[in-house]
Amino acid sequence: TLMYALGLRHDSMAVEQGVATVRRWVTDARRILTTDEIRHEVKSMNLEVAETAAIFLVQAIDSDPMPESATIALDWVGLYQGDEPKTRRRLYDNRLWNERLRPEIQKAKHSLRSKGFQRVLVRGYMRLPSWFSVGAELGETAGFEAITFQGGQEWSSNGAMSDLPVSIIRDEVIGTGGDLAIGVSLSVDLSDDVLAYLTSDVPAVGRYVCLAPTTGPNNRSIRDSFEARQWALNLRNQVRDVVRKYQPKKLHLFLATPGGAALLLGHLWDRMPDTQLYEDQGACNGYLPSFLIPN
Repeated sequence: TLMYALGLRHDSMAVEQGVATVRRWVTDARRILTTDEIRHEVKSMNLEVAETAAIFLVQAIDSDPMPESATIALDWVGLYQGDEPKTRRRLYDNRLWNERLRPEIQKAKHSLRSKGFQRVLVRGYMRLPSWFSVGAELGETAGFEAITFQGGQEWSSNGAMSDLPVSIIRDEVIGTGGDLAIGVSLSVDLSDDVLAYLTSDVPAVGRYVCLAPTTGPNNRSIRDSFEARQWALNLRNQVRDVVRKYQPKKLHLFLATPGGAALLLGHLWDRMPDTQLYEDQGACNGYLPSFLIPN
């Protein structure tokens, strides 16, 4: 991650070259190296291949072993109930989502912009609403390129695309409210859990629409960054069509995706009604409202 952010080759061979160089410094008894000498060594190994990027670290449900390596690091772990990452699903105070956490993401965005960064590598331990909200702040309309590593692959908001069609798999009236709930079923169909929660806890929602890849939800639906970018664009456009059709006052968004997919979808989320995100509380425990993304 650090090598990528510095614009260096970051494959295993590049790491081995770096280790071999440091080993040589040790065996040659070199105790002091200037910054210019290190840069010369890096250049001689032909490691420089790309522009640099900022590292934006969000420690939500677990701490990172090297937070000092990030350009900006947020730490929310102590704000969650629970003693380990898998049980950290609820804040001690639910008001913090929009009174503290979202303002901290916005402050980080402004800081990155003031430092001249447009390419931002996002990493950290967080749940899907946080990935989406970071992507929304680092949005396309704000001039950022949002990047993360998903399954060892670089997923960037910029680049070529490979088609991944999206279809509406459910569209049903569930009440008389004027709001619209959107289920994003990329990894798995979350409809049954979402509908059970909506009908008991969110009377403002009158209709539920679920979108999934045309081939059906699957935890391997997206194979690479090319498909991830196209999926995010297709899904965003489908939601815009649904919004034009039903004219909701507000969207309620439920996600079942990889973190990188949520980041890329948030990056494209503009010209939408105000969007309420939800934190999954685990099997049979429903959801809780988290970030509210105004538009």
